[in-house]
Amino acid sequence: MLDTLAGWGMRPPVVVADAAYGTNAHLRAGLAERGTDYILAVPADVTAHPFDAQPTAPDRKGLVDCRPQPRYRHPAPSVAALAASLGQEAFTSLTWRQGSRGELRSRFAAMRVRPAGNAVERPIRAAALAEQVWWNGILPDCWLLVERPEEAEAPTDYWLSNLLAAHLFWRDRSRYPARGRLCRRAWSDRDREELLGRGSSRSRTQPPHAVG
Repeated sequence: MLDTLAGWGMRPPVVVADAAYGTNAHLRAGLAERGTDYILAVPADVTAHPFDAQPTAPDRKGLVDCRPQPRYRHPAPSVAALAASLGQEAFTSLTWRQGSRGELRSRFAAMRVRPAGNAVERPIRAAALAEQVWWNGILPDCWLLVERPEEAEAPTDYWLSNLLAAHLFWRDRSRYPARGRLCRRAWSDRDREELLGRGSSRSRTQPPHAVG
């Protein structure tokens, strides 16, 4: 669909989608390769390394051994586990629109992470092998966006995004209103109807939509 748009000389400013698409590492990589910004919902059990985690290589065995491939030596935690490390001060309140019963509000936070898993690593390793170059083992990074409503005891929703910080933050970089609105659009039935038309299905699993 996005390639068809590109053939018409059109490019979406940002793509949003629910977790049925957000878990697809190939989709995320494909959007990044095309230079397309995205905000994709993911379930709590999707894994990612902390941004500052560093892969390490074992020592060579002898002088003629191949250079060992660096790897992350600790299993990647879930995004829920990463979000649990965020203190209350990391979250900022946001009103994203007026609902039928008043303002729709929640709290959001953001942290840099490196999504993990074989589906992420395999194509990077294969590309390095095909080009006969050495890969340092460092996985690509992106934003993990976390929602924790005021009344919730723990975070409730998660998104991955490759948007640049300049597009995520307003003048006050500690606040995330623009990003939060896009996050909510990634699953909101009402917003989906506004984007796709009133006749659209109300299913949570919808094709990714481009948001202008």
